[in-house]
Amino acid sequence: MDKIIELINDTYNTYHSKSKKMTIADRLKGIGNAYLKLIELCKENYLEKAKKYYKTRQKINNKLVKVQKKALNEIKKCLQDVLLDYHIMPASSFSARTHLIGESDIDLMIRIKNISLNDIVKVSNKLGNCGYIFKNIGTPDDEELRYFIHGKIMNGVEIEVKFRDYDGSQFIANLHEYLDKNLSLPQQMFTTYIKYLMKKENKKEEYWKFKLIYNEYGLYKIKSQTLIMPLV
Repeated sequence: MDKIIELINDTYNTYHSKSKKMTIADRLKGIGNAYLKLIELCKENYLEKAKKYYKTRQKINNKLVKVQKKALNEIKKCLQDVLLDYHIMPASSFSARTHLIGESDIDLMIRIKNISLNDIVKVSNKLGNCGYIFKNIGTPDDEELRYFIHGKIMNGVEIEVKFRDYDGSQFIANLHEYLDKNLSLPQQMFTTYIKYLMKKENKKEEYWKFKLIYNEYGLYKIKSQTLIMPLV
């Protein structure tokens, strides 16, 4: 596991550093290559354990599929007389099949065309009426990336609904669509197991950094012009 931790930290320090003069494209390319090396390291050292964990996790998926479908239908019904021009989609580790056993929440993203203050108030109130309690505002200082988080427990599973501007979040939607539809089975399995290892060993910083690397691998694949986090 030491090699995995070392590569996670080296990748973050190299490609998220202001002192390194690189283009966004070069940073994402380096991160993408490092992610693939992490997958290979996990395969070389944890193949059977990763298979066993992934197979065990499959047993809980049917429940989560049903809960996600129920939540999607409930939210569509909740908003049907409030919004005309919006799009809702799953956007979580569960939909990408990289979630952990016992820690699987379901994230749903609502993208609203030309979102206005009036939309924010109406949608927040309507979600509240449907039992989704306001929790927080993400990226509050960026008008394009700002999102509003509401949460609810459904059948013992936490549902988080995040609504945001449609155009400002296009690259986020593209990222989730890529991760949900294009990761190979080995990538799903070993990504999951690396997350599990970091959690198990209480490597909180490396867990966060690996999730960032994984998501930015997706950004590399969709040829994004931005990183998820600012350089440090």
